[in-house]
Amino acid sequence: PPSPDGFFGSKPRLVRNLSFKTPPCIVIIDPLSSGMSLASLLAQRGYAVVRVFSSNFPESLTNLVPKNLPRVEWFHTIYHEGSSVSSTLEKVMALQGVHVENFMVGCESGVELTDELTNMWVERYGG
Repeated sequence: PPSPDGFFGSKPRLVRNLSFKTPPCIVIIDPLSSGMSLASLLAQRGYAVVRVFSSNFPESLTNLVPKNLPRVEWFHTIYHEGSSVSSTLEKVMALQGVHVENFMVGCESGVELTDELTNMWVERYGG
């Protein structure tokens, strides 16, 4: 369960001095299989990691983690299924306590949504 401030596990930390005061956040669309490795690497580097699922994947798949990886502490989880791209982006940008720095694809099923979110993010927020 999340702590009172909404974090699961350890808090993300500021990894470098930039113009914003909140920790950087990377959004990974469908962090399944090798995408979980990407999430783990980013979390170890101090990024807040948000996962967005493009479909309703079974829990057995979303919790499938390679044995050699430490458990990823997700900052937040967003489900896109049935939502518009605009609505999903609004949910991402409404997250408090982090600065969204980029979107990344976690596996093949997330490629299209990653492209759509990234393009809309650049148009609306200047990426």
